[in-house]
Amino acid sequence: MKKNDCLNLTADNLGADLEGICRHEGLPVFVPGLLPGEETLVRIVKTEKRYAFGRMETPPAVPSPDRREPGCLAYPRCGGCSGRHMSYNATLSAKRQQVEDCLPSSAWKNLSATGTRHLCPARAARISPSSVFMPRGAIP
Repeated sequence: MKKNDCLNLTADNLGADLEGICRHEGLPVFVPGLLPGEETLVRIVKTEKRYAFGRMETPPAVPSPDRREPGCLAYPRCGGCSGRHMSYNATLSAKRQQVEDCLPSSAWKNLSATGTRHLCPARAARISPSSVFMPRGAIP
């Protein structure tokens, strides 16, 4: 795989910045805006030894049920909100999974991310450890 190759890829998972993670010959390819289960034509924009970055050339053939309209004219150019293309519940689920993936390797082995404070949809992409581990109404 090299720069400017066009590949038909399917996202398997989400990365730390809510980009789709696809695999091509065992190499992960990070594609912003792609959701798990979606398949599309991806142009490789940068390659490294162990991973690559791609860009969607066409919209997904079959959109994920979690896909929604971003609702912001500046998205994705501004880069401030990485999850505007996802539903609110999908964003919460992805962020909760990120926290749970970090727990076994930390000192917080007995904790689990059981819930989140529900924020307004405009702040759906923002979640902090205090919103995961503090009960409602508690002051962090």
